[in-house]
Amino acid sequence: MSKPIFENLVVGTAGWQTPEVSQSFYPEDLPCEWQLDYYSNFSNLVVVPQSFWLSQLSLEDEGAQESREEFVDALLDESQVFLVLDCTENLDVFQKTYAKLCQMLDSFADELSIAGVIFKFEQRLSEQSFAEILSVFDGLYKNYTNSYLSLILPAGIDLTLYQDQLEKMGLDYLQESESVCVGDPLLWINALSADGKQQAQVLKTFVENLPAGKEGAPVVVAGSENHKSIQMSAVQNVKVVSELMGY
Repeated sequence: MSKPIFENLVVGTAGWQTPEVSQSFYPEDLPCEWQLDYYSNFSNLVVVPQSFWLSQLSLEDEGAQESREEFVDALLDESQVFLVLDCTENLDVFQKTYAKLCQMLDSFADELSIAGVIFKFEQRLSEQSFAEILSVFDGLYKNYTNSYLSLILPAGIDLTLYQDQLEKMGLDYLQESESVCVGDPLLWINALSADGKQQAQVLKTFVENLPAGKEGAPVVVAGSENHKSIQMSAVQNVKVVSELMGY
């Protein structure tokens, strides 16, 4: 498996099921188990929330084999699959979840190429907790050298205490906006505007701050400007805006 090289911006959503994705996106009579297949024809960027891969694809669940097969079958050949790992202050819980993540990466090696892992922080952690999670992140870089790995930190987090560690790890990307991305370039949008001009400005700023030698990256929409759910009309529009701008 080679590390994915993004030649342009690839737009997708943080999950594909309701309520994360507006119900208006899917036909009313479309069965839930067909939603991923429908979504895969809209975007080849498939971001799998932790809640889904833990419950539906778990190796410990005897009944999950059928779900795993349906998941793989629903993806297109060009699909780029990312797993989300939710980072929590409870290190015991985090370490157990991380162990299951590693099992997932190993088990899917022969079935599916996992493009990468997104470490997602909902809140600021203590310095000690953050340092321990960073060591896990560093370990994934060493153990899965072909994986695309990014950390998504909440807005306003103070990185001053951790800057030396981040530099020692050789991370080459730090972009401050509504959230902070560390590691491989990835744009995580918590509140996507429906306004095309604002969308264009967000994309332009992101592209201008990409590390030298990188022309593309994943763009993950996690929410809309005025609604908790993702408005797919706005996501469709940002895909068009990205293409018109040559990204």
